[in-house]
Amino acid sequence: MTSGPKLWSSIAIIISFTESCAFAAEETLEEYLIQKNRDISYWIDEQAEAIDLYLAEKSYSRDRNGTRISASNSIYVREGAQHRFVPNLSARVHLPHTERKWQLAFATYDEESQDQGINRSRKQTENNPDSVGAFLEIMQEFGSLQTKFEPRLQYSDELESKFRLQLYSTAKTNWLHVKPELHFFANPEDGTGIFTSLELKFLISYDQELEIVNEQQYSESKNTLFTNHGPKYTIVHSDSITTQYGFIIEADNRPNYHATSYTISGSFRHKIYRNVFHYDIEPFINWSRSEEFRKQVGLNLEMKFIF
Repeated sequence: MTSGPKLWSSIAIIISFTESCAFAAEETLEEYLIQKNRDISYWIDEQAEAIDLYLAEKSYSRDRNGTRISASNSIYVREGAQHRFVPNLSARVHLPHTERKWQLAFATYDEESQDQGINRSRKQTENNPDSVGAFLEIMQEFGSLQTKFEPRLQYSDELESKFRLQLYSTAKTNWLHVKPELHFFANPEDGTGIFTSLELKFLISYDQELEIVNEQQYSESKNTLFTNHGPKYTIVHSDSITTQYGFIIEADNRPNYHATSYTISGSFRHKIYRNVFHYDIEPFINWSRSEEFRKQVGLNLEMKFIF
C-alpha cells in the first residue's frame, strides 16, 4: 500500500531534478552567450585601439575606446504594401586618440542623420542607407545658449560634404523641461535649409512624461515647409523596458498648407541585455495623403545584437 506514495514521491523528485537541470542548462547557455559577446566586444575594442594608436601615433586621450558593431534585422509590415525584411550591419567607430589629435569625430548615418531634423518624430518605414563620415565638431557656450558647428565629409555611393550649425538651450523646473532648437544646414539632398523645434516635456511622475512635439523644417531645394505636431506619452517601466504612445500630425505647404499624414503609434522597447541584445516593437495606424487618407495598419519590428 505504501508503494503508491513512494512512486509519486519518486516521480516528483525526478521531475524536480529534471526541471533543475534544464534551468541550469538554460542559465549556462545564457551565461555562455553573454561571455562570448563580451569576448567578441573585447577583441573589437583591442583592434580599434590598435588602429587608433597607429593613426594618432601616440596616446592623446584617456577615454575608453567605445567602438561597437551592431547586427540588426528589421521587419516592416504595412497594410496594402509589400512586407519587407531588412538585415543590416553597422559600426559605430570611436577612435579617441585620433579624434583628439585631429579634432574629428567619426559617425554613421544612424548616429547623425536618422534622428536629426524633421524625420526624428516621424514613423520610419524603412532602413536608411548606410554611410560613414568624419566631421569636425566645434562647440561653444554663450551663457545658457549652446552652439555646435559641424562641417562633415560623408561617403555612401559617393563623397559628399554637409554642414550643420545648431543653437539650442534648455530651461528646467521640477515638472517642465523646455528645449528650443535652431538648426541651419546644407546638404546634397535638401540644399540649404532651416530646422526649428520647441520641445515641451511635462514630468508627470518619476517614470512618466508627456512631450509636446513642435517641429518645422524648410528645404530650399524643394521650396517646402514641413511640420510635425502632436503629443508623445512615455512610461519607463524599468532600466530595460520603455513604452511610448504618440499621435503625430505631419503637414507641408505644397501646393498649399495642409496636413499630409496622421499617425497613431505605440512602441515597446526592451533591452534584454544592456549593450548585448535589444528589440523594438512598434505598431501604428497611418492616414496619409498619398493613400487618399485611407487607414493603413502597420508594424515595425527590429532586433539588434551589439558587439
